[in-house]
Amino acid sequence: MTKFYIKYSPARRGLTGTEYLPQFLDEYYPGVTFNGVLSDGFIHYGILSGTGDLFSDSLTTLPGRFSIVRLHETEFIGMCFKLYNPLPAEDGFPDPPTFVEFMANIGITTTDAEALEAYKLSRCGQFKEISKRKCDDDNDGIADLAKCVTLLQGHYSNLTGANKTQVDNDLASLMAIYPEQTCIDAFHKMIHDVLLGRLAGYYNAKVAVMSATDIAGIDAVTYE
Repeated sequence: MTKFYIKYSPARRGLTGTEYLPQFLDEYYPGVTFNGVLSDGFIHYGILSGTGDLFSDSLTTLPGRFSIVRLHETEFIGMCFKLYNPLPAEDGFPDPPTFVEFMANIGITTTDAEALEAYKLSRCGQFKEISKRKCDDDNDGIADLAKCVTLLQGHYSNLTGANKTQVDNDLASLMAIYPEQTCIDAFHKMIHDVLLGRLAGYYNAKVAVMSATDIAGIDAVTYE
């Protein structure tokens, strides 16, 4: 049996109806189960379990229909810690389980301190979704730049004579195209416009989140 921690949002069914993941699984993927754990009222967090080809097929269908996102256990613990808010017990009834006990009931061992750190990481992950979209168009260029730096700073001394000659000739060609001041200007632009302009706010918010001491302090931090 394979299990994934996930979050999903209900799908629309018909003109006014709402379809939830468990009923869809019962109808189309019997044997694949979703154990709902907590919800914020719209996004549901829980454990998706199954085996074999049917489970594999469901993993192809479900992300698009229910906007399913797989979560690492740490992210899952963090969001559950944020959402767990049981009602006080009425007279004559036992107290609700603590968060640690609640998670133990679904097979996860944690502490309140670990869960708070997990929520910090989950919150930073929410910020990162924004910063990643900002840099989508630059991904290929950044990757190529990283390869060039790795070649010159890491691999160059180990190159064969022929390869060194090729790299040196390519550098000479680049230097003819890009004079010194052009390179300085591009370096300045990359640092200030691309990196600082797009990512500084994310890292500032991340530092603030990681410095917070409770859920309210974490939630008070905004990125954009």
